[in-house]
Amino acid sequence: MLLIENAHVVDPAGQLDGVRSIEVDRGRIRRVLKSPPPAQERAEYGEIINASGMHLFPGFLDLRTFAGEPGYEYKESFATVSRAAAAGGFTGVAVVPWVRPVTDSAPMVRDVLKLAAAHSVVEVYPIAGATLGLKGETMTEAADLRSAGAVALSDGGRPVQNTLLLRRILEYAKTWGLTVFLTPRDPDLSRGALVSEGEVSARLGMRGDPAASEEIAVARYIALAELTGARVHIEPISTAGAIRQLRQALKRELPVTAAVTAHHAVLSERDAEDFDTNARLNPPLRSPKDRDAMQKALSDGTIAAVVSDHSPQSSVEKQVSFEEAEPGSAGLETVFGAVMDLVHHKVIDLPAAAGLLCTGPARVLGIKPNMIAEGEKANLCLARINADWTVRAQDFASKGRNSVFEGRPMKGKILLTLCNGKVVWHGDS
Repeated sequence: MLLIENAHVVDPAGQLDGVRSIEVDRGRIRRVLKSPPPAQERAEYGEIINASGMHLFPGFLDLRTFAGEPGYEYKESFATVSRAAAAGGFTGVAVVPWVRPVTDSAPMVRDVLKLAAAHSVVEVYPIAGATLGLKGETMTEAADLRSAGAVALSDGGRPVQNTLLLRRILEYAKTWGLTVFLTPRDPDLSRGALVSEGEVSARLGMRGDPAASEEIAVARYIALAELTGARVHIEPISTAGAIRQLRQALKRELPVTAAVTAHHAVLSERDAEDFDTNARLNPPLRSPKDRDAMQKALSDGTIAAVVSDHSPQSSVEKQVSFEEAEPGSAGLETVFGAVMDLVHHKVIDLPAAAGLLCTGPARVLGIKPNMIAEGEKANLCLARINADWTVRAQDFASKGRNSVFEGRPMKGKILLTLCNGKVVWHGDS
């Protein structure tokens, strides 16, 4: 039996924010104590962790993780991505369907779950393709995907252009209780774009991605959510105009949620001015005005979750010119530090931060969030929220050696992660 004593527990689902001692036994939380157990009881613990000055959170859940398997093992695998997740405090990851072959059938969903069971140290939630091969032409079988273990459907980063087909996808998804993840982009407007359209694109002489591309797509998705009543989740959102639309949709109580990446929440297009391929992302980093709009939306609850958009690329795909580089960045191990940046700058408070990483993502999927309460699974992460460190992708648990945050100082580090009571990450405390 494990005792974590004198930790400052922050659990938004359980509305707990204070110092507690937690007993973990057989994969579950046995007791939550207001004070450490008396001396005569301490002999029964196999391990005691003195967590004074540390914060204990429910295990986080990421909604946008590329696991690499099957088909792209040279970029990532379940073994490495799950260790990266654990290092970032995540005890669950929703894995995207754009692998090879695409996760677009019940057998493929079951294969993903088998790979995860064999190699992952954290819980894995498969997101299935909404269309066969993610081609936007033929619907997948929502009922079969759900039965096989899929938690959501996705356009796979390739917006479905046929609006009638998208309507039918949403209607079937509603029938089977599945959220549909949709990419806020108009492919024609965004095609060939390297950075956000505006001051930086003009100065660098690069084709820019206009904010209108995202805003047109978001308007379409909101209209379809209203028409069908299906749960629509839009990610990753990155523009101020899209936030305005989302805010109005929520006021009308439409079944729409959205997520922002950690990098879009704290960085801007000015961080992509030096042609560093680590900053080659999709969507691109936006203007400071857009970034500020993301932060406002995080503070007022408009955005449901912060995601990693963990999309590591190989060195071959990044050690080229900016124009030739594949978009993407390893993200799982830097989310917590980025979110703590928002806390330290008083954009959000700690309970809100935990909500964006735990309860918000669970709500998007329609599943029960991790909680720190008696009888609950011991999915936990222990952190020092003021620990200073510098991002060095070469030290990541992920196979990914490219990070948009490379070389940046961060304040906030995960020290210990438990998944179902098992220690799956133990950093330097």
